[in-house]
Amino acid sequence: MHELYKTTEKYENSTIPNSVNILNNNKMKKIDEKHIRDSTLNKADNEEMLFILRAQDISAPKTIIFWIAENIYNCSDDKLRGAFECALKMKTNAVRKSPD
Repeated sequence: MHELYKTTEKYENSTIPNSVNILNNNKMKKIDEKHIRDSTLNKADNEEMLFILRAQDISAPKTIIFWIAENIYNCSDDKLRGAFECALKMKTNAVRKSPD
């Protein structure tokens, strides 16, 4: 079992990770985020505006790198590393196009 899955919780009869940083297991997908109580998606208030970056958007990796630069002193190394790993995975997404 991957170390990020050591802390788990029961959710709708299945064991799910209780961690924001689950990128090492190729997560941060829409289907995974909506089932994790402490995910960024679920932390947002119902009235809060969200901006979604999709892996297919050609500007997504650069936008994440900019976010990392802006938050280099405000976030944990794990969170920054997770964001960087996400940008790298997005960069290699099979479908690449201008944003919808």
